[in-house]
Parts: sequence; C-alpha cells; structure tokens
Amino acid sequence: MTLGAAAGQMFGGNLTYFFDWRTAFIAIGLPGVILAIVVKLFATEPMRKAEPGAVEATRMPSIREGFRSIFADRAAVWLVAGVTLTSMIGYALTGWTPAYLIRSFGLNTLQVGNIVAPLLAVAGVASGLGSGWLANRLADKYGMQAQPLMIAGLKTLALPFLIIFYLVDDAWMAVGVYFIAVLFQSCYLGPTFAMIQTLAPLRMRAVWAAITLLVINLIGLGIGPTLVGVISDLFEPRFGDQSLRYALLVIAAFTPIAIGCYWRASVILRRRAAVA
Repeated sequence: MTLGAAAGQMFGGNLTYFFDWRTAFIAIGLPGVILAIVVKLFATEPMRKAEPGAVEATRMPSIREGFRSIFADRAAVWLVAGVTLTSMIGYALTGWTPAYLIRSFGLNTLQVGNIVAPLLAVAGVASGLGSGWLANRLADKYGMQAQPLMIAGLKTLALPFLIIFYLVDDAWMAVGVYFIAVLFQSCYLGPTFAMIQTLAPLRMRAVWAAITLLVINLIGLGIGPTLVGVISDLFEPRFGDQSLRYALLVIAAFTPIAIGCYWRASVILRRRAAVA
C-alpha cells in the first residue's frame, strides 16, 4: 500500500507538472483496470482445507456470519477498530500531504513527486518489513499479545513527529519529520492482518479479511480524506491558506484512540493466554 501511494505521488506529481491533473488521473488509474481484467481472466480459486476432524463444508460463510463471528471475539473487534482508525489517519496523511506541502511551503508537484514520494516509499517499506520481523520475534518470546502492544508503542512514538510535521514552518524540516512519522506510523498493517488471520476460524479467514478491508475502505478511506476536506473548509475563514494544516492536525488527534484500541486488544489476548 505504501509503495502504491508513493508511486502514485511520484508519477502523479510528474505528470501533473508536465501535463495536467486529468492526464495524471487517467495514467495512474489505467494500470489498475488492466490488472483487474487480468486477474478476472486468469486467477483461479484455490482449494481449501477443512477444520481438523471435520467434514468439508460445501457452503462458504456469509458476510453476516463473518460479522457475527468477529463481534464474538473481543480481541478481533478491537483490532479491526484500531486498524480502521489508523488507516483513516494514514489515508488522510498520504492523500493530503502533497497539497499541504504545496499550499503551506510552496513546493511544486515535481518536488513532491521526486523528493517526498521516494521518502514515503523508503519509510513505508522499512516500516512494513521491520515491524513484521519485530512482531514475529515478540510473538515467539512473549505471545501474540505482544504484537498489538508493539503497534501501540510505535504509534505512540509516531504521534509527536506527526504533530511537529503539521506545526513546523520550514519545508525541509517538515519533510524530514514526515519521514520519521511514516516510519513509525506504517507499522500496523501487516501485523494486524496477521493477528486477524490467526484469530479467525479456518473457514472464516477470507471473510474476516474481506470484512476488515471493507471497514478500512468505507471508514478509513471514505471518511478520513473527506473529513480533512470538510474541516479545512470550515477552518478557512479563520486560518486562510493554512486551514489544511490544522484540519490534518485534527485528524492526527484520533491517534490516541487507535493506540487505545491496540492496547485493549493486547490486554484481552494476554488474559486469554493466561487461562488457556
């Protein structure tokens, strides 16, 4: 996801600078359409195994059954809440950062595409790989309850850098702080999906993953960037062209709630492990 966002900013920034935003939208969106057609034509559904000692089911679980089974697992509920809030913050950060840097610091789309986007890619990949490795090590040593606690801790480290990013007045200091914020902020996705897949019943794994992605996209992607735009418009009479800065700061204020969700999941998993 981070590589996709970075590639979109990189190519989009260059195309917008040399052509226009309509051309950028078409050029960035077209590969996804082609990929969807290829997957539809050539991807095949894999065979699934049954639960140990059970008869292979002929009917796949429904979305309603998936929601019911998730709500029956309190740890899963808190994990889905945490990943949804974190995604909302992340989508707002990624989606509006180019406009913020252009509006507040005078950067152009070429600078955003060729300087900021590569930093986003490096930080995102390093965070994804590093957090996955660390989550495995912690789970092996302390149990799965250590993984959501790790995410909560890294997000706590990210928060002050996120706040500084929205408050500094120097463009290159902002870019440097942005790199550190993304490095800590992007730690959540891989470990969260791994935990959700571990908690899910065997026949529910695909459904749980689909539901998690559905909630992430409806709330995280649907509400996060849109809410920033609404708040920015409301702030514009008071803050002028700096309204986007404070709108993004409002969204960043949801971070402690997301941290609390992961902490709560860790508490439940620890209690579950103690009685197992």
